[in-house]
Amino acid sequence: MTTEIQAADVIFYRPTGFIGRVISYFTSSPYSHVALAIDANTIIEANRFIKTRVVPIEYDKNITHIYRLENLTQVEREKIVEIALSMEGTDYDYAQIFEMLFRIVFRIKRTLFNNQSKLTCSEVVDRSFYLAGVKRKDVDNLYDLTPEELLHKYPLTRVL
Repeated sequence: MTTEIQAADVIFYRPTGFIGRVISYFTSSPYSHVALAIDANTIIEANRFIKTRVVPIEYDKNITHIYRLENLTQVEREKIVEIALSMEGTDYDYAQIFEMLFRIVFRIKRTLFNNQSKLTCSEVVDRSFYLAGVKRKDVDNLYDLTPEELLHKYPLTRVL
């Protein structure tokens, strides 16, 4: 496995601000944000205060870790990226963030406020993988995951 970023790699970010630290704390995770690599230089991400967008990768080994799905073909990578790109311009789902924290704190198993026409960062990754046919451990909280939960639903291996 190469250490160069590839299409369909998942970029996990450690928190750098207050909101990220809150997310990291409540999810018991070192990560508070994720994005999906479009290619070696760009990602697609859903982030607060902006619509889902494609931007250059800003890699910092102290806050950024790269994970890769095991045994993906080039065709599968292209399908994941194509699906992700179809989400560009989608509004951010603030209610889902509150719902995820509520679900975690009160240990509720079902989704309450997931608006299918809006996205969070981990939802972009989860939808792209699931709709592309990537094997998922189960369908619990489909499209309603935290960054940490992505690591438990898909066979992701850290490469950088």
